[in-house]
Amino acid sequence: MMKKTGLRLMAAVALGVASFYSWAAAEQWPGARPISIIVPWTPGGLNDQMARMIAQHLSKTLNQPVIVENKPGAGSIIGS
Repeated sequence: MMKKTGLRLMAAVALGVASFYSWAAAEQWPGARPISIIVPWTPGGLNDQMARMIAQHLSKTLNQPVIVENKPGAGSIIGS
């Protein structure tokens, strides 16, 4: 009997916590800030060009500015 009560209590707590997370996920969209795509390689390369093409399409689709930031160095660890 005690196991069922404990199980119900844990289920109720989990449901309550999950409901708070949905409020955080439903925050303002689109946001006031632009979306950033970080490319861990130098500008002008193939990866940079692909990221800029993706950013252009995302910007049209989401009606929000999308910025490509290049952060090269340290074997691309900085951009990771």
